[in-house]
Amino acid sequence: MQQDFIDFKQKAGIKAADPTGMIFIKLPESRIELTGFPWFEQDRIFRRLPLQQSAILPSEVDRLANCTAGGKIRFRSNSRKIQLQIKRGILEPGDNMSPMGMGAFDLYAGSPGQEEFRGVLRAHPQEQDILTQLYSSADREMQTFSIYFPTYCSVRSIAIGIEEGAVLQSPEPFTGSSNGIVVYGSSIAQGASASRPGLNYINRLSRRLRRHCVNLGFSGAGKGEVEVAEVISQINDADLFILDFEPNTVSRYAQKLPDFIKVLRKTHKSVPILVVSRYPFTDYPINVKEIEETAAVLNNMHDPKLYFADASNIFGNNPGDYLADGIHATDEAFACMSSFLAPIIEDIFNT
Repeated sequence: MQQDFIDFKQKAGIKAADPTGMIFIKLPESRIELTGFPWFEQDRIFRRLPLQQSAILPSEVDRLANCTAGGKIRFRSNSRKIQLQIKRGILEPGDNMSPMGMGAFDLYAGSPGQEEFRGVLRAHPQEQDILTQLYSSADREMQTFSIYFPTYCSVRSIAIGIEEGAVLQSPEPFTGSSNGIVVYGSSIAQGASASRPGLNYINRLSRRLRRHCVNLGFSGAGKGEVEVAEVISQINDADLFILDFEPNTVSRYAQKLPDFIKVLRKTHKSVPILVVSRYPFTDYPINVKEIEETAAVLNNMHDPKLYFADASNIFGNNPGDYLADGIHATDEAFACMSSFLAPIIEDIFNT
């Protein structure tokens, strides 16, 4: 084990430990798994869409692509402390999320499917150059660590801090491809209003299903434009696409879906596509006719790998208690969404 670390230091050219006995490894590094950024190898930045696109993206989609929602780091180590040295972008204040929900990293420890929350970044909203400790233990136990990126801010650089002499190894593998489940949608998909990144429904699904996910929620700008579909269709190793943008289109969802799906099908002939309907908002209850119209439109596409999930009743008889502001999801709502979608997704993969 000790030799593993010595060899790693020699190959990576890591500097000596700082005065506190911590060694920092800057990403990217081969033993630290980075997911959630399909174009990272091409552009070398933490961005959810490519810098150069074949289609002209809506300006707000292009801006929100710099938010790192869904980004995740995984590695194994026996370090008793895990620290982060980060440079993040300006955290713009929001009216429906806390600074922690918008701009924090949070850490889970445990093997795939058994991860448990261990720590979260607590920093002033205007703080951009940050050194923080996310994990501390008295035991030198070898385990897998998962660190989720912020939901609503950019990240310019990140380095993982572990104790000098600790082992660093690649994590236990997940099922499926590195991009896995690609979710396109609204602010709810992006993670509003979870109290921290690991609690939105996409990150919950990733842990529960032991699969990587790509979060392509673009707040109020995720409206099903074909130009966005053209860019998303460039992701070449997706196992499943989830379309969850009804909150931004409402009555036009059924009209928007066919063209979006047809673009995906040009390059992904047999990858399953799951279309999800919205849950009810406080001031905008569910219209049964709209659900029926969406289901009929999808059925008429005669696509055996196209699926529909009606999420209109996932909160039961009192949906307002699950919503932070009448629209966006609380942590409890995201838990319901994950529990609703997980068995549907498992059935799709088992078909």
